[in-house]
Amino acid sequence: MPIFRRIMALFIVPMPRAMICLILLFGSDALASAVLPPENNGCSDAIPVFSGNTQFSNIQANTDGPLSSACSTLGSGVIHNDIWFEFIATQTGTLSLSTCNQADFDTRIAVYVGSCEMLTEVGCNDDGFECSGYTSELLTPCVEDERYLIRLGSFHPSQSGQGVITIEISPPCFFGCEENTRSELEACGSFANDGCGAGYLGGVDGGQLLHDVPHGSETIGLNETICGSWHFDGSVRDTDWYRLVVPEPGATLDIVVESSEFMEANLFIAAESCPLEILEYVTGGCRTDISLDWVTAGAYQIIVAPGFERIIQCGDPNLMDRYSLSVMGEVSTENAPLNDLCADAILISDGLHDFSTFYASTDGPPDSPLACGDFGTAIGADIWFEYVSDVTGTVTVSLCDLANFDTRLEIRADGCDGPMVACNDDAEGCGEYTSAVSFAAQCGERYSLRIGGYDKSRGEGQLEISSVGDCCLGDFDGDGIVGGSDLAAFLAVWGSSESEMDFDGDGVVGGTDLATILAAWGEC
Repeated sequence: MPIFRRIMALFIVPMPRAMICLILLFGSDALASAVLPPENNGCSDAIPVFSGNTQFSNIQANTDGPLSSACSTLGSGVIHNDIWFEFIATQTGTLSLSTCNQADFDTRIAVYVGSCEMLTEVGCNDDGFECSGYTSELLTPCVEDERYLIRLGSFHPSQSGQGVITIEISPPCFFGCEENTRSELEACGSFANDGCGAGYLGGVDGGQLLHDVPHGSETIGLNETICGSWHFDGSVRDTDWYRLVVPEPGATLDIVVESSEFMEANLFIAAESCPLEILEYVTGGCRTDISLDWVTAGAYQIIVAPGFERIIQCGDPNLMDRYSLSVMGEVSTENAPLNDLCADAILISDGLHDFSTFYASTDGPPDSPLACGDFGTAIGADIWFEYVSDVTGTVTVSLCDLANFDTRLEIRADGCDGPMVACNDDAEGCGEYTSAVSFAAQCGERYSLRIGGYDKSRGEGQLEISSVGDCCLGDFDGDGIVGGSDLAAFLAVWGSSESEMDFDGDGVVGGTDLATILAAWGEC
C-alpha cells in the first residue's frame, strides 16, 4: 500500500515515460539517484558569471568543446566532461581563473573569445603552480567589455566532481620598461647574444641550455638596467646572455627580471665559462630575482630566457616579448682582512698563523715571475705579513696542506715593492695546489710575505714559519761581539730609515733601536 501511494503521488507531476517506468520498477528512491547533466553542459548554454567565487559541478557533463587545447600534457589536450560560463570583463587587465585547491578532481580550464561555432583559445591551464590535486590556475590578458567563454572540465574522461571557481581581474604587473632605459643590443627575433648556446638553436637543445659552443654576450654593469626582448616559436627560444664584472674585493648582488605574468621567466647566474657552470637558477613571473649576500670579484654570466608554456612573438600587444633586467649591488670593504693592504702588513714570527683571503682585494703586482709557477703568472686577492728574521740561515714559509684554496706565495725584501727573494705556486707533495718556500735569510732583516690566490682564488688556512740558524742582533761587523764598532755604525745612521738597524720597524733609527743594541752588548 505505501508503494501504491508513492506511485500515485508521482503521477500527478508530468514526466517522461521512461522516468515513469523507472519509478514503477524501482520505486521513488531511483529518482534521487538519477543526476541530470549540469544546465551549462554545452557551450551554447554557458551561464553568466561575475568576479568572485562560483560553485560548479561537472558530474554527468559530456564533452562538446574543441578536442585539443594549449594545455596538453601526457599527449592529450582534451578537456573532458566540460561545462561553460560566460564572463564580460569589467576592466582591462589580467584575468585570473582558479580552481586551485578548490576542486575535488583533476581540473583543466580554458578561455575563448568568439562564438561557440568559431572559438579562439586565448588561454589554458592544466595544473596550477603549487595547486594540490592537479587543480588549475589560469592567467590571461583581458579587455574591458570583451565577452569570454570559460570552459572547465577534467583531465581524464573518467573524472568529474565539484568545486569553486574564483574569477578576478587585476592590473598588469609589468607595464614595460621605464623611459630612458638602455635597450638590449640584440634585436627581437635574432640570436646575437646567446652565450654558450648556438645561434641557430637559440640556446636551446631539448629544453636545455647548450653547454659547449661560445657564441656571444652583451655587457651589463653593476647598478644598471637593460630593457630586453625575447621570443619563442614553440620549438626554439631566445636566451639572452649578459657579462657582469664584479670589482674587487666583491659585492652584494640583487639581480631582478621584471616581465609579464602571462609567461614564465627563467633567470640564471653562472661562471664565465663554456661549458656552462650554473651558480644559481630561479624561475618565476612578474618579478624574478636572485639575491646574493656576497659575490667575489670576477666575471659572471647572467642569463634570461622565457619559459616553454606559450608562444611569444615579437611585438606582442601584452608585452610578453619584453623584460627589464636590473643588476643592483654594493661593493664593500667592511669585511676585508686587516692586512688586506701591504701598508697594513701584520708583523709575525715563527709558528702557525691563521688567515683568510675571502674578502681580500689585490694591491700587489698582478703577476708573479714565470719562475714562480708553471700555470701562468696571475696572482690576486692578496694579504700581507711582515717577518723579521731571528737567524742568519734558512727560513721556511709554508701553506702546504694548510689552506683550502689554490695559493701563491711571495717573499720580498725591503718592503712590498722590493726585490723578490722567493716565490712558489704549487709546492711538490702539497695538496690543493698549496705553496711553500725556503730562502736564505739575514739576521734582523725584514721580509714582506704576500699570500694570494692563483687567478684570484680565495679561501682560508694557516701560515707556518720556521727557521734554522744563529743570530747576533746588533753585530753588524760579524765579529761575534756587539761592541764599539757596531755602536759607531749604528750612530752613523741615527735618524735615518736604514732597515738593518731599525729593529722596531717604525721607519726611524732611534732610541728603542739603541736600547736593543745595548741589551745585546757583549759576546753573542
